[in-house]
Amino acid sequence: MNINDETTGKTQLARDKKITANRRIKDSVFTKLFSEVKYLRLLYDSLYTDGTNYQDEDFRLLTLENVLVNDVYNDLGFMVGNRLIVLAEAQSTFNPNMALRFLIYMAHTYRDYIKEKGLDIYGRTQIKIPEPDFLLVYTGSEKLEEYRKLHLSDMYTQNERCKLELTVDVFAGTRDDGNILSQYIGFCRKYDEFGKRAKGKTEKLKALIATIEYCKAHNILREFLQKHAMEVIEMRMTLYTQEEIDAMKWDKAVMIGRKEGISIGRNEGLHDVAKNMKKLGFSDEDIKMATGLVSSKTE
Repeated sequence: MNINDETTGKTQLARDKKITANRRIKDSVFTKLFSEVKYLRLLYDSLYTDGTNYQDEDFRLLTLENVLVNDVYNDLGFMVGNRLIVLAEAQSTFNPNMALRFLIYMAHTYRDYIKEKGLDIYGRTQIKIPEPDFLLVYTGSEKLEEYRKLHLSDMYTQNERCKLELTVDVFAGTRDDGNILSQYIGFCRKYDEFGKRAKGKTEKLKALIATIEYCKAHNILREFLQKHAMEVIEMRMTLYTQEEIDAMKWDKAVMIGRKEGISIGRNEGLHDVAKNMKKLGFSDEDIKMATGLVSSKTE
């Protein structure tokens, strides 16, 4: 591995860190916004017409297993009456496989529901389970029609005799109707717009503050941002600090790599580098990117 390879790897890691940090900011807004019953009700009212039938205590947030999500996705599950709603957010790349991922999630959720309620699925009496709705909110820059659907049946090799279907409603926020989902999507896209050319800690912080001020001035999550702006900014600062730490760890790993023989490409040296990077807390993917090793013995 030569110096150019190291530079390329470091540049890619820095780019990935920036993307991850941006996603975390939007994640903090997403989870904090919809974990408050006031905004959860506004979300429900933007999707259904029977919201007046329920009281605040009828809205129950669920703890979701990490089945649906990776760095790109963030999700929220809640129950209202006998309806179970799973809301996932795609922040960057639109994924057409979400119907299958929702199916996997629901298998886990129904298993937990049956266990929690003490239901007997082997008995002679038919049990009742909540009716699910699956929603995907897309906040990325790809041009999608406002309301589209993903069908599990579209993923089958042949679907002429499809016996299992699952439908996901996709909201892309192309129409500015002022509801809470449209406002949230507007916040995310404005943040991406302001942050696109920002370089360095100071510029990125200015981009975030500009986003918050713009959204408050244009009635986009105004009340929420007036209440929680400092929390979002403080989280941004914490993320920058962590990015700087990660960058220092990368520099140290590269220095170790040079000492261990990475500059002349010795296989033994590469494995030593992998071990040291593992000790520094790098993921297997980062180690692979830095050393070129498909797998490494780190024990």
